[in-house]
Amino acid sequence: TEGAKTVWGPYARGRSQAVVLGVLTRVHRTNPRLASPYLRISEFTRHLKKDEEVKQLAHEVRSLYAVRPSSHEQALGPVGRVIVDLDRLGFDWDNTFADIRPKGPGQRVNPLEVAKYEWKHMLREGIRTELYAEVCNGRSHYDGIGEGILLKSTNEVWESLESRDWGLSNSIRMLIAGGILTRERRFSKQKQENPSTTLTRCVHCNLGVDESVRHIIWRS
Repeated sequence: TEGAKTVWGPYARGRSQAVVLGVLTRVHRTNPRLASPYLRISEFTRHLKKDEEVKQLAHEVRSLYAVRPSSHEQALGPVGRVIVDLDRLGFDWDNTFADIRPKGPGQRVNPLEVAKYEWKHMLREGIRTELYAEVCNGRSHYDGIGEGILLKSTNEVWESLESRDWGLSNSIRMLIAGGILTRERRFSKQKQENPSTTLTRCVHCNLGVDESVRHIIWRS
């Protein structure tokens, strides 16, 4: 929450923190919860590339884990933590660090041989994938975002307008982040207390449906 407020400001109610931090900013710098795994894996990779003895030791320690730890509380030392971090970002470290397997579609990768920027890009995409999964939970207007988005194209729209028309650029950012104060949100408490209330209904059409972000974007 504090990270999103720092980037966006405290007054845009309803915005998706995951979209603000994962789409509209550099996620590995603005999301403290996921920046730590990113930095830890990056530094771990750097040390293994630099020192053959450290690499051998890391592989030996990895072989001692018969069962993959599921949390940092179960992990022992940096190797255990990196195993957990990779799992969180969508990768499996099965044997050697030179053979990392993505959980979804994609080829195995050797972080010790691929270009540094390429491996870091894959890690950042892993962070975004986790955030997109959070976005889908309870926000129907983001249906499909879990499959990924064209990040560069999305940001180019509002960034190209930022210097020429700040108001329009900010409105586009607000739409992307879902930060629209709809009647559905404004009267959510009344809706919980009385499901048949009409306070949440859209007053700009005669469809008799709630004024949600999805309705505004797709139906209006």
